[in-house]
Amino acid sequence: MQHGGKQNVLEDFTKLMKIKRYAPSSIRSYKNAISLFLDAFPDKNPENISIREIEEFLYRKIKQDNISASYQKLWWAPFSFFTTICGVKISN
Repeated sequence: MQHGGKQNVLEDFTKLMKIKRYAPSSIRSYKNAISLFLDAFPDKNPENISIREIEEFLYRKIKQDNISASYQKLWWAPFSFFTTICGVKISN
């Protein structure tokens, strides 16, 4: 699936979450997390971001912001959608 960049990924992400009947507040939170993530890779096509880069981003986010376990799960959840859209395999 070719997305052509951040905006298309975010649109597909929003559509998928709506199909799965997520609450508007969850969609906003998750979309914000993915947007911040994609901003960390401005010169990279989202489909070319590796699982390793996703894990490193999440690890840096956890360490830099010293986030709680529950907030960490909030950050992890959007990536299952992101990887579905971009075809990257990620495990829990």
